[in-house]
Amino acid sequence: MVDESTPLNAATATAAATAVAANVTTTADGHVKVGGVDVDTKAIKAAAAAVLTKENADKAKVFAKAQYDKLKKIASDGNMSLTFLALVGGVAMMVTSIMGVVGRFLTLSWVGALFDVYIFFFGVLVVFLEWKKFPGRDKYNMVIHTYFHFLDYIWGRGVLYFLAGSLQFSLFGLLDLAV
Repeated sequence: MVDESTPLNAATATAAATAVAANVTTTADGHVKVGGVDVDTKAIKAAAAAVLTKENADKAKVFAKAQYDKLKKIASDGNMSLTFLALVGGVAMMVTSIMGVVGRFLTLSWVGALFDVYIFFFGVLVVFLEWKKFPGRDKYNMVIHTYFHFLDYIWGRGVLYFLAGSLQFSLFGLLDLAV
């Protein structure tokens, strides 16, 4: 027998449907009884007709569309506090890489200077992606959307930030480790 503690799967659903079907009877005058209890089918049909209307279906469609749009916006924009932190991180990457390039040129560390140039461009990209009013954003936004579509989503930007942070971390400077 199936009760509330039984986990629902195909076998238990079939058993429950069979048990209900075995307990459903129709009397000679057309009344339906489930487990010996009279069921008012006219009232059920009237309630279903009142609820399942075109107007209610349209309301459900509008609600579902609004929820879908809200979820899509959250998936592409992310949390505002994370956006702010990413923007600050991008600016910090640019500042530390400029200071690093100057220091590495003075010490003739060319590979480290090249890493700092890469980090600077990663920082510019981070700021570009997170700052919605970035100058020239409209011009380059289509290029990013076409060729780097994964950056439209928070998970894609997260992968980019992880790679940029790993590159900066690999320099092992005090400021590089802090950023």
